[in-house]
Amino acid sequence: MPNIEKWLHLCRKARGLQLGEEAVRGAMIGQKAQLVLVAQDAGDSTHRWIRNWSGKYNVPVYMANLTKAELGGVFGRDALAVLAVTHRELGKAITRELQS
Repeated sequence: MPNIEKWLHLCRKARGLQLGEEAVRGAMIGQKAQLVLVAQDAGDSTHRWIRNWSGKYNVPVYMANLTKAELGGVFGRDALAVLAVTHRELGKAITRELQS
């Protein structure tokens, strides 16, 4: 998996992220989520609801090559299990890189 941290920093500057489960759900419901990124050590319940909601709202989900602590550290948090990219163009660019 490519180094996603540089993309996350760009999304953050562009205000194109939703961090945490509730924010990600809201982005999916509002049809703003371009993709969802899940920490590699996220819990089973997180994986279950992500699968259900991503299928319902047709949002691609990718596993990050980062732990919850590492993903949270990108944003100055102790831990972060899931985030949604909401910036349309950056979401497309990240998806292309993740699929290559």
